[in-house]
Amino acid sequence: TEESDWDLGSFNQYVQLSGRQHGWDYKGSFANTFANGLSSLAAGSEPDPYSNWSVDLQAGRELSDHSRIGIFANTSRMKAAYDDAFNGVDAPFQFNTTQERIGFSWVWKDSVQEVKALGSYTDFRSENLSDFPGQFEGRSWTGDVTYRRTLIPGLYALGGLNVFQDKADLERTEEFTVVDPYLNLVWIADFGLNLNTGVRLNMHSTYGNNAVYQVNPSYAYRFKQGYLKVLGSWATAYITPSLAQLFGAFGANPDLQPERNTTLEAGLELNLSRGLRISLLHFDRREDNTVLFDNTEFLFFNSEGESRVRGGGRRGPLDLAWQQRTGSELYIHGTPGGRGHPNPEAQTQYFGPLPTGQKAPGHGPVPFHREKDRYRFQHVYPCGTGGVQPN
Repeated sequence: TEESDWDLGSFNQYVQLSGRQHGWDYKGSFANTFANGLSSLAAGSEPDPYSNWSVDLQAGRELSDHSRIGIFANTSRMKAAYDDAFNGVDAPFQFNTTQERIGFSWVWKDSVQEVKALGSYTDFRSENLSDFPGQFEGRSWTGDVTYRRTLIPGLYALGGLNVFQDKADLERTEEFTVVDPYLNLVWIADFGLNLNTGVRLNMHSTYGNNAVYQVNPSYAYRFKQGYLKVLGSWATAYITPSLAQLFGAFGANPDLQPERNTTLEAGLELNLSRGLRISLLHFDRREDNTVLFDNTEFLFFNSEGESRVRGGGRRGPLDLAWQQRTGSELYIHGTPGGRGHPNPEAQTQYFGPLPTGQKAPGHGPVPFHREKDRYRFQHVYPCGTGGVQPN
């Protein structure tokens, strides 16, 4: 089916109010989204509405020329109706979730260094009304302190400590605590070389201590008409199961092990001053202990062996952007079809093949005295034999 920018089945509203009074600055906003049919079966007749609204409040005050304190609060509600995809029939299923969050921030800085502190408390509740009903309630505390300093011109250091505690009311109250010290070094050379390196130690109350690291070099060659950049990345990740996956009411498995992956990336980017930008990326990701869900046993489990996702060259992600000084823009994005998990920081799943030659152009005027033309084009390359291959 073809979708239009003027599809009245989806509504989005956003309102913001901000100002200053008695030395305080403040901002409040309200956002709302409503849509029909996001989770409907093609053969279904029910509208299956979806709604999501949130309220954000922020206030801050300058304590001195070098420091600032802030407070914030947020509440959000989501209701989503959906059909029985397992049996392929219409169903009056619904998922509801609410979340409240409150916190504070503090910043102190001068010309060479900066200290930031952030603390927050979050309370959340979810309810699933279906053939497999369930409720989920929990709360979490987060604290983060970072210190950034300019060591010498072009060399920066960032260190910090992050503390996170998660609690969930399941058959009994379950919790874990994570303490993460981290350190990053950034070098920006005046001849075009950039180097970003970092290491983080994950100290988990259940899974023990594990270190992850990343190295991101890049080099930009500048010429009169723009620049050509060569970039790369080598990073490891360590992803522990959630409390719901370990102890929840649906498919929980307390024997799950953390996922581990290593990702290697290399790419090119050409940016011309006349508004043209072309980028090409190659990636190779290897992952162990991928967390999957068995639809037969209704159980989360770790995959056996190593999973691998890779792409590059003719079948790698390709982005092209062109922008005129008048404001008109053209975007073209291409990505390979296949089977894989595009986000290593989310729960890994296997996705089915994507349709060959999928295109998503779009154009919409701005109804004021200024008009900006924007065009988007997306292409999905033909699928191969699959992107995730256990070795």
